[in-house]
Amino acid sequence: MQRILFFFLALIGYSSLFATYAYELSWENPASRSYVVSMTAEISNGKFTEFSVPLWRPGRYITQDYASAVSAFQAFDEKNQPLEWKKTDKDSWLVKNPSSGKITVQYKVYAGIQDAGSSYLCLEYAYFNPSNFFMFCSDRLEEPCSLFVKSMPKDWTVASALKKTAEHNRFWADTYHDFIDSPTILSGSLHSFERKINDTRYYFHFQGEYEGGTAAENAYLDGVSKIISKQVELFTEAPMQEYHFIYLLLPFNMRHAVEHSFSSCYALPLESMKNAASVKSMFAVTSHEFWHLWNVKRIRPAALWPYRYDKEQYTALHWFTEGVTDYYADLILVRAGLIDTAGFFASLEENISSMENSYATQIISPEQSSFDSWLSPSNYADPHLKTSYYPLGFRVGMLLDLGIRKQTAGKKSLDDVMRYLYQEYYKKGMGVPEAGVRAAVELISSSDWNTFFQDHVAGVKPISYSEYFDAFGLELKTEKLAEKPVWENLGIARIEKIEYGLYVSSVIPGSDAENAGIGDRDILLSVNEKPAAGESALEEIRQLKKGKEIEIAIFSNGIRRTVKLKYTTSINPLDYSLEIKSNQNAAQKKMLEDWLGGK
Repeated sequence: MQRILFFFLALIGYSSLFATYAYELSWENPASRSYVVSMTAEISNGKFTEFSVPLWRPGRYITQDYASAVSAFQAFDEKNQPLEWKKTDKDSWLVKNPSSGKITVQYKVYAGIQDAGSSYLCLEYAYFNPSNFFMFCSDRLEEPCSLFVKSMPKDWTVASALKKTAEHNRFWADTYHDFIDSPTILSGSLHSFERKINDTRYYFHFQGEYEGGTAAENAYLDGVSKIISKQVELFTEAPMQEYHFIYLLLPFNMRHAVEHSFSSCYALPLESMKNAASVKSMFAVTSHEFWHLWNVKRIRPAALWPYRYDKEQYTALHWFTEGVTDYYADLILVRAGLIDTAGFFASLEENISSMENSYATQIISPEQSSFDSWLSPSNYADPHLKTSYYPLGFRVGMLLDLGIRKQTAGKKSLDDVMRYLYQEYYKKGMGVPEAGVRAAVELISSSDWNTFFQDHVAGVKPISYSEYFDAFGLELKTEKLAEKPVWENLGIARIEKIEYGLYVSSVIPGSDAENAGIGDRDILLSVNEKPAAGESALEEIRQLKKGKEIEIAIFSNGIRRTVKLKYTTSINPLDYSLEIKSNQNAAQKKMLEDWLGGK
């Protein structure tokens, strides 16, 4: 009966009967990069109905300026008579309700950004993330939606998790949440194929100058199938019947991706799908976004359950949703045989080196970085305190995994924590509370993790890595990053060449450079009278000995002056390398094998 009903609804157009939000999308001249949106909705109680563009989108926890792309807003009743309206804030329009019937609003949207979270219109294809510009009524987010793409040619195909109808240009979603969680490409040049893995059907879509032949396609499918299989195996099930991988292949250097509940969207360089070797560059980002299928789309902080699109939603758990996802993205690759042990160790070494050599990570904890994500784009932020919950959470995830395995003699791991959170919260229709991750770790390991979470999640205390790596027969070695000093050793962390010398964008607090009077946004003109941007100036720095001085001419606040910089060796970046001990015993070897093998 259900199958017959669905077939009937598909034939007549699901949207015409049941959709609370009925959207129509069209365009006149694709070169204008402008969509026209028409939206018909039920009126709200009272005298007015408020229509809003999302303030932000899931997966990117900053406020966006989507409403700035909206223009030519109008509102009509069912007789096509204009209705009064006014804009109440940057994202919202308040429309006076008609005496009866529904409201239709119409507006234009500029779509000129090609990345994985934005929208774009051109002659070849229409690409949109519905979260960018499809309006909603804040009191009705659980209602069904339909989409009629009036301008879609009959010979175009679609890449989207939106549900299809019998008509090529009509789509629908169960809720507004599902609707805006479905990035979509409509195109006459999509390259698509599919594969069934276990009981789930996966669709792979590529938009762009697709150069991948049979060898590239087979190499891609082989790698991604292994990623899928390993992740599904860990969670014991795939929480959907179909899933879409959507790739925008672009003629410039772009690497960006966004996760969704039934799809993931990627913006990558054209050459990514060129041959069997190039497709390997796609595996890490694909592994990351697919892991989000569970972590954050389903294992979601309670603060984001349900999503609200009209205001910020604060959580201190992004280190877990994003950083731990980053950790597993690489761990899955080694378990799937797509990178070797050395490749995985290189990823761990890079993370530890970047974290240990960062001034910001000595000040900003994983929790603080997570909670303050909404402030991260601000131009007022101290450049010395710029860090990210991605690498911070990667490191915490690694330590949790190693620590749980050590405390339980290899019987439990972070894998068990992930499965527990999935079953205990998502499967019961709940978000994870702020203390939920720690509680799950303590339950799985049967031990107290209060000190760890206070020191390394809420705090920034130094980490004793040997306490974690010893049980696996591993040793973390350190050596100086540079035997001879370079700009960074003096405290000048970021510089770039300009016409007059070197522009300083960041000086490390308390460094030799800051003590000498060099600050952010100063311009370095010369070193011991040699042009600062030249090799001879760098050689002057390399010859520095502890306690010696160099003379640096700078342009600061409109004034040229000379400063004396004394080299104290107070900043000594270290390079970290992870090695298997020569005397690794059988127990340590098994712990290492189980970790990398997923046991």
